[in-house]
Amino acid sequence: MDKLQGWTGLIIILMVYLIDPGFGYAIVEGPQNLTVVVGSMARFSCTVSDGWKILIWLFNGNPKLSVLSDGKTIVTDKRYNQKGSNISGSRFTSELMIDDVQLTDSGQIKCSLQNNNDNRYAFLSVQIGCDNEDWRIRTIILAVVLSVALLLLLILIILLIICCCKRRKESNYQSELRKISGKKEKARNLETVSHSGKENYGYSAEQMPRDHTSFPVTKNVYDTKQDLNVSSLSEVLNNEFQAGELPSSTNVYPINPVKIRNVTLI
Repeated sequence: MDKLQGWTGLIIILMVYLIDPGFGYAIVEGPQNLTVVVGSMARFSCTVSDGWKILIWLFNGNPKLSVLSDGKTIVTDKRYNQKGSNISGSRFTSELMIDDVQLTDSGQIKCSLQNNNDNRYAFLSVQIGCDNEDWRIRTIILAVVLSVALLLLLILIILLIICCCKRRKESNYQSELRKISGKKEKARNLETVSHSGKENYGYSAEQMPRDHTSFPVTKNVYDTKQDLNVSSLSEVLNNEFQAGELPSSTNVYPINPVKIRNVTLI
């Protein structure tokens, strides 16, 4: 009799669950993967259909927060909180909030309904970051420094190009001046040589042959002394030519020869 009553109670409970309109509840939308910075807050949401009884949030398989259909919340970790809201009266959305996220909080987040195999998963990734204000200031400083450095480099390159161009022009100008001065010097030397020469002090005028056609002088030009000298000169001529008498048109040269300065052009 007792066994019959036990089976009867079990059947009634099963019928109640089968008749219950919430028997077909399920997770409509599960949480999404999220990446946050150390020290910030992580948020996950899970939406279930009407008729659910218990919704459980788990981290790496360990329950952290449970939400009952009557609005009560059971928290096992103080950093985990939730905010629930009904959507269109037939759906419920639970938003999980994790305060002061640390690197150890990286892992799997699961939204689960009790007595239901419909579970949804998401992954939380935590990264090391810096304060936004500090990062903004550092970025501005870095940008300013780089801009100034690039500007100085550009100015330096321009100055180098200008200096190189000036040196090249000066070198070309100097080379042209050297060429012109060299040509002028050569022309001056040639002009000097053409107008004046060097005196050859080793030259002797006696070594030059006399030109008998130069300075012709007749007998009647000179006085008695000159005639004596001329006659003696004529005697020398007579001895050379071995002739009886000189022709009447014989040219006579003066005793005192004209001094001639000979210049040798080099």
